Amino acid sequence: MPSYTELPLIPLRGLTVFPTTTLNFDVGRKKSLYAATASVKSFGGKILLCRQKDVDVSNPTPDDIFEVGVLARIVQVATNGDTMRIIVEGLKRIKIKTYSENSNAFFATYEPFKEIHPRTIEAKAYQRLCLNLVEEHYFVGEKSNKEVFN
Repeated sequence: MPSYTELPLIPLRGLTVFPTTTLNFDVGRKKSLYAATASVKSFGGKILLCRQKDVDVSNPTPDDIFEVGVLARIVQVATNGDTMRIIVEGLKRIKIKTYSENSNAFFATYEPFKEIHPRTIEAKAYQRLCLNLVEEHYFVGEKSNKEVFN
C-alpha cells in the first residue's frame, strides 16, 4: 500500500499549473495565504495546486476542487499588504486522495498520477490518431510539406 504525504493545498481560480512549468500568481484568500506560508515554513516549499471547478466560488469546499492537480515547489514569495505573489514550479501531476480541512487552510494527501508515457502502445496509437486528424484537416486543399509533423 502506497504511503500518502499530506501537504497544504491552494485551490486555483482560472489558472492551471503544469509539471515543468514556472508560473507566478497572486494569493489573497486567507486559507490560501496560510497554505502558502505553511508550505514555505514547514514543508520545504512543497504545495499542492488544484483548479477550482467554478471560479466564482469564494470559499471552496473539497467538492468544488478538481481531484487532479500538480505537486509544486514555491520558488519565491513577495508579500504586498494583504496579498502575496508567489512563483511556483510544477513538479509532477498528482491525484488527491483525502482532504483534511481545518479552519486555517486545506491540507490533502495525494498519490502520483499515473501517466501515459509515449513508449506505450496506447500512447503511440493516440499519437497516430491525432496526427492523422491534424493532417486530414490541415492538408485539405493545400499542398504542404507533411514533414512538418514528423
